[in-house]
Amino acid sequence: MLFFNLRAAKEKLAQGILPDRDLIPYLLVVMAILSLVAPGWSTKDDLTLWSNLLPSMIIAIWGTHYLYRCNGGAAGREFLQRYLVLGWVVSLRYVIAAFPICLLIYSISYRETWAPTVEWAQRIIIVAIELGYYFYAGFHFRSLARMNRDISDKKP
Repeated sequence: MLFFNLRAAKEKLAQGILPDRDLIPYLLVVMAILSLVAPGWSTKDDLTLWSNLLPSMIIAIWGTHYLYRCNGGAAGREFLQRYLVLGWVVSLRYVIAAFPICLLIYSISYRETWAPTVEWAQRIIIVAIELGYYFYAGFHFRSLARMNRDISDKKP
C-alpha cells in the first residue's frame, strides 16, 4: 500500500499494474474512517445535522464529478482505482498540510468575543477544506492523465 508516496502511486496507476486485490486495503481504510465519522452525525438536532451535511454532500458529489473530468471523463482510464489510491495518498498529504492551518483558524475563532460566529466560521472552514482537497486531488488526476497520454503517444 502506497500510503504517502504520491510519485510511486501515480507511476503504478499510469502503467496499469495495480490489480484489484491491491485496492482492498484502500477501500478498507476509507470505510473504517467513514464508520468513525458516521456516529457523530446523530448527535445534533435534525436541522443542524442537515445544514452541516448538505454542503459536504454536494461538494462530495461535485468533487467526484470534477475528479472524473480531470481523469479524462469518458476517455479516462481506471477512475475507481485512481479514486481510491490517489484519493488516499492525496488525502493523507492534504490532512497533514492542512492540520496546522485548521488548528490556527479554530483557535482564533474560539475566542469568547466571537462566540456567535464560531459555528458559521467552522462551516466556512470545512467547505474551504473540502473544496481545497478536490482541487489538490484534481491537479494530481490531471497530471496522471497527462502521464497516460504521454505513455500512449510513445507506443508504436
